[in-house]
Amino acid sequence: MFAWNTVSNAHHYDVWVNAIINGQETIGNPVLRNSSASGTSWTPTTALSRGRTYRWYIGAVSTNGTTFWSEGVTFFVVA
Repeated sequence: MFAWNTVSNAHHYDVWVNAIINGQETIGNPVLRNSSASGTSWTPTTALSRGRTYRWYIGAVSTNGTTFWSEGVTFFVVA
């Protein structure tokens, strides 16, 4: 599950998860994404691969479509 704090004036949220392969982030090709998340959490239906490193971002999307992105958070899925 991915969870975040509420952002004032956010219409919805965009959850983006990239893989880290050989120390390089796969920017532009997310392994998971939910571009219309509501509330402050999201549980994906697809499992991430064990023994892999990922970085996730949360974007607060305003009513006019502007997205304000967080800094990435890196995590490891235990094998």
